[in-house]
Amino acid sequence: MLYFHYLMDKKQIYIACSADRNYARPMAVMLVSVLENLSEEYTADIKILDDGIQGEDKGRITVALGRYDCVFEFVSVKTEQFKNAIGENSHLSATAYARLLLPDLFPDIEKIIYLDCDLIARGDIAKLWETDLNGKTVAAVPVLFSFYYDLLFEIFKIPRDNGYFNSGVMVMDLKKMRETDFVKKALDFIADNQNRLTNVADQDVLNALLYDDFKKLDLKWNQTVESYIGRGYENTAAAKYGFYSQEEFLSAKKDPQIVHFDGALKSWH
Repeated sequence: MLYFHYLMDKKQIYIACSADRNYARPMAVMLVSVLENLSEEYTADIKILDDGIQGEDKGRITVALGRYDCVFEFVSVKTEQFKNAIGENSHLSATAYARLLLPDLFPDIEKIIYLDCDLIARGDIAKLWETDLNGKTVAAVPVLFSFYYDLLFEIFKIPRDNGYFNSGVMVMDLKKMRETDFVKKALDFIADNQNRLTNVADQDVLNALLYDDFKKLDLKWNQTVESYIGRGYENTAAAKYGFYSQEEFLSAKKDPQIVHFDGALKSWH
């Protein structure tokens, strides 16, 4: 009973992630890194979108997360409807689309942080949770790779100037997404464009629907591979479109709060 009251005294943060059997172990590492760095003022309520995680791995995840002040649940999701919307050369699976279902999966949750499995938290994501969305639907970090901007403009005619965000780290206003019928719009968009979606799948959908409705986060909250093995600040979309200064770019690179292995080459390779 004392432990229950101890948790009740803490502020709650909602976190979501999704995995199939291939990403179960990296997901466990990601969640442990988050919990290791989470402020003692908070307790985490973790929603694991389960697209076929095996029983043995569920047991290991349960043991790993059981060492922390958190609650978690495996929520079964069916992603067969998305299988035809994954490019032949993509490193992603249909599980990537599961995040699009979050508003309807959790009708009682107003806000959630979505995190990809292929990242490591180095900072306290309670600070991310406290982000004021300023009326926007999501908060995220713009993609640094300039080619993606040209590609989305060519395919979907999405303006480049607002920035295209990386969907691996997002603060999501689920309440607003329900009010705007986001899930239906996303599913309709996929049905109408499944042969035109690029290799980043769900990220195309989110940007097509929310390109002018997202708040730019500090770059330190999603430091991707492009920051470290790219061609320098001057060749990034951050410089080209003025999203971040060189000082901000270098500061985030030096002290990232989240490191995201967002390409086909993963840390476990």
